[in-house]
Amino acid sequence: MGDQWNADKLAIPEPVFAVGLYNRSRNCVLCDQSTLVAEFGRRHGLGFSASGLVPFSFLFLFVCAVGIAAALAGGSELRLSPRHALVTNCFVVYGAFVMLVALPTAVYFYAFHGDWFLHYVADVRRIPSAVAMLGFIVLVAAFVGSFVVGATLARSQHVSWGAGAIALLLLLCGAVYLIWPDRWHLVGTYPQFRGNFGLHPYGGALRRGGISMGFYLLVGTAYMLIRIRFSARR
Repeated sequence: MGDQWNADKLAIPEPVFAVGLYNRSRNCVLCDQSTLVAEFGRRHGLGFSASGLVPFSFLFLFVCAVGIAAALAGGSELRLSPRHALVTNCFVVYGAFVMLVALPTAVYFYAFHGDWFLHYVADVRRIPSAVAMLGFIVLVAAFVGSFVVGATLARSQHVSWGAGAIALLLLLCGAVYLIWPDRWHLVGTYPQFRGNFGLHPYGGALRRGGISMGFYLLVGTAYMLIRIRFSARR
């Protein structure tokens, strides 16, 4: 946030640079990246809201919250069934959601916008495919673990604890946009972000993909929870 940027380090048109590089007395000054990007967004109507932003931390926290919610929605089945939570009908529905909605969303962003998706903490071009596959397996395991936690709370009649955990995870989903906001608003590769050059404001193909996949994620979540809720009542 506090880094000082010059005009040649960010791929934004020259007129916008003038706003940040020169004050009213025509004295040359440096501008920080958040001010520059905000001015660019204001002039071009980008409106940097969280709409359509689906970085890794948001997806991870959101799907974990959904896992607990799915278990609570199928609480009546879980409390009546002697079977393990992972062989119940509600987990089958949640598992289908993970494999058909959550995992494809993660794969899409990793494949097409990997450096941005991983918050520029690693260069995806240097990550071996085997390590990436292992990472996705661990991600799915975490999603399954969230369902198991929710099932344990549902069977022990601690539904309020589960609701509190869901609320906390959703709050953290919003909090990720307050931490290093430039990592979400500036798009480029890992070398560009680390070298402070050639970055673009959030928009274009990434914005369209984010909105599409975000909508797909929300619709899939709603359908899955409704399906589990009505199935559990039968």
